[in-house]
This record gives sequence, structure tokens and C-alpha cells, in this order.
Amino acid sequence: MRRSGGYRDTPMSGSGFNRGLDAPTANRRQLWQQQSEELLESATNKQIDDLEATIGGLKQLGNEIHVEIGRSNSILDELRAGVDNTGGLLAAAQKKLKEVSESGSNRLMCYLVLFVILVFFIIYGVISWSTGTPSSSTAHQTT
Repeated sequence: MRRSGGYRDTPMSGSGFNRGLDAPTANRRQLWQQQSEELLESATNKQIDDLEATIGGLKQLGNEIHVEIGRSNSILDELRAGVDNTGGLLAAAQKKLKEVSESGSNRLMCYLVLFVILVFFIIYGVISWSTGTPSSSTAHQTT
């Protein structure tokens, strides 16, 4: 036997949704539906706010990456210019050294080597004197 007047027997669309229900049940159902919609809207708004915050953070991170890439590019450009300049100086020095070595002047090369050794010993002496390192003759004296 079929019961009439239940909410399952009534269509779920339009104004006929609450047909056949008593007034308190219909009011509770409307209140429940309204609260459900408000909760769903609230949850959706929270998700949208979270998404906006995430997108804002990603935008800020993207801007920071853009600034850092700009800085890195300028540093790399300066480095490239320095390397090019150093490469040019090295090429010029190699060319001059080749000219000196091909000139057949062995005596000039000998002077050059002696000069480098002399400069090395002068620098060594200045460094050891400024740090106060005792010389070998005073280190072995006994009291």
C-alpha cells in the first residue's frame, strides 16, 4: 500500500517540494537546506580565500625570482667582461713572451728568471720580518 503525502512521493523541484508536509517539518527542511547552503558557501569562500593567499604568495615568489635573475645576469655580465679583459691581457702577455723567447736572447731569459726569483725572496723576507719569525741564527742560541 502506498502512502501519500510523504516527502518521497513529492517531486523535488519547484514549489511542490514541501507539498504534503506539515508546516513544522517543511520549515525545518527549509532551515536545514538554507544552513547547508550557507555552510557550503562559507566553505567555498574559505577555499577561495586560501587559493587567493596561495596565488599571492606565488606571485611574490615569482617577483623575487625575477629580481634575483636580474641580479645574477648583471653579475654574470660583469664576470664575462672581466674574463674577456683578462683573456685579452693574457693573450698580449703570451705574445710578448713568445717574441722574447723567439728572439734568441737566452741571456734576456736568464735575467728574467733571476728577477722573478729575486722578487720571490724579497717578498718572503718582508713577510717573515713583518710576522716576527726569528731567523735561523737567533733560533739556535742558548742562554
